[in-house]
Amino acid sequence: MIKSTPDLCDAYDGGITFLEPLYTNLGGRKRFYDDAVTVKYLKENSKVKQLAGIASNDRAMVVDGGGSLRQALLGKTIGANTLANGWVGFVIYGSIRDVD
Repeated sequence: MIKSTPDLCDAYDGGITFLEPLYTNLGGRKRFYDDAVTVKYLKENSKVKQLAGIASNDRAMVVDGGGSLRQALLGKTIGANTLANGWVGFVIYGSIRDVD
């Protein structure tokens, strides 16, 4: 059974080492533009989760996680919510999960 990176992190809390964050395009668009909502959270993703559940009217979400690798700010569940609610994209300075 192959385990994804998030599953390994959950199973071996504190026992996984990460590379420094990089800017990587993980979506289908190379660029997007429109209004943006900016959030700053260093320790948890509740505000990102809350915003993902709100209709966006084609806005982008900019999340400043301070580059922290301690907790993912975005994963497949929140990502699916944002797609369903019309968000056009993210710029995240921090960790994301479920990209495997």
